[in-house]
Amino acid sequence: MTSLQEKYAGVISAAQSAGISNLKVTEQNGVLYVSGSAATTAAKDAVWNAVGVVDPEYKASDINVDVQVSGLKPGATLRVNT
Repeated sequence: MTSLQEKYAGVISAAQSAGISNLKVTEQNGVLYVSGSAATTAAKDAVWNAVGVVDPEYKASDINVDVQVSGLKPGATLRVNT
């Protein structure tokens, strides 16, 4: 496990616990990339909440999270709670 994977172990664990499918965790050029598909917005939020534990201001440049909610129709309206 790399130091970034250790730093963001809670994010990886949250993604696994939330059932993120096609979960990919890779590290390249000092950035940890986490991607996959969530069945619900709650699952996606669980991942982002875990990021917020490590980086409360969401300004870290050493992680890139791309978790998409599967099944959303183009043009669907979403609400972001911060």
